[in-house]
Amino acid sequence: MLIELMKQYAASYESRKREIIEGMQKFGWKEKDIYVDKQIIQKPKELPNFIPTLQTDFNRPLSPMLKERFAFADNWKDCDAEFLGHEKINKTLRTKYFRRWIDVMRKNWESSAPQLYPDNQLSLFAIEDRENGDYVLLVWVTPDAIEPQIWCYTGQSEQIFENLVQYFLWLVEE
Repeated sequence: MLIELMKQYAASYESRKREIIEGMQKFGWKEKDIYVDKQIIQKPKELPNFIPTLQTDFNRPLSPMLKERFAFADNWKDCDAEFLGHEKINKTLRTKYFRRWIDVMRKNWESSAPQLYPDNQLSLFAIEDRENGDYVLLVWVTPDAIEPQIWCYTGQSEQIFENLVQYFLWLVEE
């Protein structure tokens, strides 16, 4: 089911792009001045068997759903999100900017994933807006959990999805 949802989401790119452009035009933007990321779906060279966590020396094995996700695409850039590939997750987790965001979340956002869970139960899944700290995290709510939950942080809102199927179902229906 997850593969089908990801295919549906990818196939809806043009209509989502058009919605973004039309929405911005309502606020007076001219189409030539509106930039929407092109959809780029990089196929994986090889399927990783783990995903890095925020804890530098700790990786988690890929769950069945994460295996499907990474079999579908490595790095996947879309009009309003970038679903990170294995290498890009690892790089981004180690940047000062991202680490600072995690520290701020731990200190200031009550009951946020970074405040509730240790680094070995957190990983990065997607970036919606790096400059504004809009990230999507993978959260293993127990140390022995197989499938992670998806926690989305956009602006001042937080959305939690039980798993990748629920997350992509929401994206398709949005």
